[in-house]
Amino acid sequence: MTVDLQTSSQEVLRLLSELETRNWKRVESDHREARRLMRSAEWALSIVSAITLLFSVLVSFILPRQVVKPLISLREAVDHAAQGDGAIDLEIAGRGEVADLALSVRNLIVQLRQNA
Repeated sequence: MTVDLQTSSQEVLRLLSELETRNWKRVESDHREARRLMRSAEWALSIVSAITLLFSVLVSFILPRQVVKPLISLREAVDHAAQGDGAIDLEIAGRGEVADLALSVRNLIVQLRQNA
């Protein structure tokens, strides 16, 4: 009976060793898979960040030009009107506050022409 017990004990130890080895291999495999997924996520995040940065730079160049150019034209028209040149005609394009201001300035210049 002790031989059977000893054999059983050895078998249990062998099975435990195999189980530990299989579990460790599974842990290593899961670790490799997690690292692969992290690298993929890092690449995706880098690409999205680069696209966002590029878009932000483009918007920062385009948007101010659409706002600043009409304001410069408006300022030039007001400067000419201030010097007595009432023949200035503002071209108003677009909508919004800048277009509303340009329309008000044009109306002012028209009123100054009529009163002069």
